[in-house]
Amino acid sequence: MAEICPYHSEHAAILSRLKEDTSELFEVKDNHTRALFDLDKKCSHLDKFNQDAQRRLDDHESLIKAIAKVGDEMSKTNDKLSKLLETQEIDRKRIELLEQQPALDALARQKRVKEIILTVVVTSAASGTIAYMVALSKLVVR
Repeated sequence: MAEICPYHSEHAAILSRLKEDTSELFEVKDNHTRALFDLDKKCSHLDKFNQDAQRRLDDHESLIKAIAKVGDEMSKTNDKLSKLLETQEIDRKRIELLEQQPALDALARQKRVKEIILTVVVTSAASGTIAYMVALSKLVVR
């Protein structure tokens, strides 16, 4: 054999440690590769989950818009109903006045009849009194 290097044992120890370190590096590399693969799978799963969550949020957003639209329509309907109730109240008052009008007309007619009767009675009494006085005056004059 060829002459051995005086530092052969040291070099052999260094080479042995380098082989061990290299072996450990390959193991670490394999571990990192597996970890990266697992992370990639988890990221893919999270991406899918995020996409599903975004789709659900979009669906909820459209539902919220629909609910807001229904709320607006209900508000408009409520306004229309309020106006309708006001109109009905005005119409109710008008109807009450119209229903009271015949009674008021009857009272006015009754009052007018009483006035006419009173006028006829007073006129008759006055006419009778005047006729009596005229008759008396003719009797006295004769």
